[in-house]
Amino acid sequence: MTHAAPSGLPDDFTLETVDLTVADVGRARAFYERVIGLEAWPAPVDGASGRDAATKPVLVLGRDRRPLVRLSGATSAAPPARTSTGLFHLAVLLPSRADLADFVAALVAARTPVVGVADHGVSEAIYLEDPDGHGVEVYADRPRDAWPRRDGRIAMTTDPLDVDGLLAHAARAAGPAGGPVAGRPASLAWPLFGGGARPPVCGSHSERWPRRSRRPAGG
Repeated sequence: MTHAAPSGLPDDFTLETVDLTVADVGRARAFYERVIGLEAWPAPVDGASGRDAATKPVLVLGRDRRPLVRLSGATSAAPPARTSTGLFHLAVLLPSRADLADFVAALVAARTPVVGVADHGVSEAIYLEDPDGHGVEVYADRPRDAWPRRDGRIAMTTDPLDVDGLLAHAARAAGPAGGPVAGRPASLAWPLFGGGARPPVCGSHSERWPRRSRRPAGG
């Protein structure tokens, strides 16, 4: 007797730590701490990398002592050609839409450029690049019972993201003294994204971190 294979991955499935080679560890650390909101410590955790001493990572970043990104320094490292194979992007899943709203507000307050944004139906996402050209997606899932479906299958989309709505959400949560974005029309924040134009819509590996503070890093 044979059994059918499972139709999907478990709901609590996550991927292991992402290893990145960068030209300047300090510069990359600043991005992942200040923009993405990770925390750094100077050694691999739990011997997770499996590398020998000559190539072990220089720095580990994560949340609540859970490693998410390992950085190795190489002065010869250069961004790969757009047509080359390799990592598409690493993705960080935030706990809620409220956390994503805070993250977007922090990007605007810090005038951090983004590569693009998208509403995928199942999730809302912001796309950035680190200083070495590695793609980073920061996103929040919608409740599973709200995911769009077609013919019984999940139907992801690539639609414009309601950034104004996210900023308004963050402003309401922050209150009158909640920071530089609160209290002003959300549409005024658009010019802070990449020199005045609305962020392009991007198409769509993922890491989860525990709920963070309401004021994200980089704000």
